[in-house]
Amino acid sequence: MPLRFISPFLVLISQQGHKRWDKAVVSGLENLRSLVHENFIPALERCGIILSRLLGIARFHDSRESIGFTAAQITRLMDIVSSLTVVAHKILLSVMDELEHFTAFSGWLRLEIDKQASSTLGDELTEKEATMDNAKVLTYIQRYLVSSPLELYFGEVTREDYAKNQELVEDGASLLEMLDKQLKRQEAGQAYMKALPHIDFLVNYLISRANIVFRDIAEAEKRSVRFGQPTELSVGSKIWKQDVHLCSNSKNVSSLLAVTLLASS
Repeated sequence: MPLRFISPFLVLISQQGHKRWDKAVVSGLENLRSLVHENFIPALERCGIILSRLLGIARFHDSRESIGFTAAQITRLMDIVSSLTVVAHKILLSVMDELEHFTAFSGWLRLEIDKQASSTLGDELTEKEATMDNAKVLTYIQRYLVSSPLELYFGEVTREDYAKNQELVEDGASLLEMLDKQLKRQEAGQAYMKALPHIDFLVNYLISRANIVFRDIAEAEKRSVRFGQPTELSVGSKIWKQDVHLCSNSKNVSSLLAVTLLASS
């Protein structure tokens, strides 16, 4: 559709309204880009490093019960982190693409407002119109104006879809392969698992799996603690006050525990 048929409906926006809209959209997309690029992706990379070390420990101990976790559990966590990394990069690309197209659209919209406010078309407006990227403007109107592609990762999901997708990911199949397949189905316009690409779904799934590992490690540490037989101390009378001091021994750089017991006469 030619832009001259769209512009009469959009130039109803005032200059102040356009400025607020431009500031809200640009600042929102730039903040999201910064969060993903400077915080989310580096955090996932650190998680990957920690999990790779835990996987090495699990393989070294041959998944013994004494360490509290297995190589299969850590591999599953790494699979979830890899899925989150893929989603994070796709979000980053979508944000940058939408920001680029909105910049072109906002420039065109401002030009149309200035044209309607001016009785004559000046040289400056003519030059701006000649250098306008109409293809990006039309792409933004058709693809981004009504619904942003970022809704795939942040939009609302029904409880039924959430619960159904959670059951499917628990089957043990590779989450990364499942995510790649569902994203391809979404791009082709086919039915797909709506909750799987969502950040909150993947993060919650990672937290639930990690909590299981943390609980098993805590239980293994409890089982490894051994207490000896208690030793009874007697001073021959009732103890009415006690004091404990922790001091260092300069000779062998060890700590001495001094217990002072005051007995009643």
